[in-house]
Amino acid sequence: MINLEQNKKLYLDLVSQINRPGIDKLIEYLTESDFFTAPASTKFHLNTKGGLCQHSLNVYNNLIDLINIYGKDNRNLVEFDKESIIIVALFHDLAKVNFYEEYIKNEKQYFENGKYDWVAVPAYRLRDNFTRENVFHSHEVNSYMVVNRYIKLTEEEAVAIMNHHAVFDNGNARLDISEVYNRYPLATLLHTADTLATYLDENPYQQYESDN
Repeated sequence: MINLEQNKKLYLDLVSQINRPGIDKLIEYLTESDFFTAPASTKFHLNTKGGLCQHSLNVYNNLIDLINIYGKDNRNLVEFDKESIIIVALFHDLAKVNFYEEYIKNEKQYFENGKYDWVAVPAYRLRDNFTRENVFHSHEVNSYMVVNRYIKLTEEEAVAIMNHHAVFDNGNARLDISEVYNRYPLATLLHTADTLATYLDENPYQQYESDN
């Protein structure tokens, strides 16, 4: 069950710990957008009201856990700045802000006797007037651009956001992704945290609903 108000408070409490010029404008942008009510996808993980914020919090929690696990005895991991952890986890999907719209679709509702009836159910789709292709080819790069519009990112933060999902590029395996993840540990950890959130924490075979 997704608690919209609780998630919004948790999210803003974390973001308020960021002390960089422009963060107030970014917070204003988020609170005036559909970020806290938007889904995380149209038909995959957390395609429900509040899914985008819930996914961001799930990624943050996973990232903290991964750093605690692998940061203790791994000489290849440096100590990450708390602001960097919050930024890459909570802002990695900002390209999805104002990206979806709700509509009503008809789908089959089956009964025990095998028969079915058509019922109207709420669903999400991409807005007609906005697609990723209008800016860049990936939501990773688009997310970086949204964040960078308001606050200055470090190189590692930018690389992490722009490569958090980029194992594939336009359907083809990226040849440079191993080098990226070898050189930027935060990118590796963010990608892992995002994958765990999407396919384990938010398994589409589980039922997620909003309580308000």
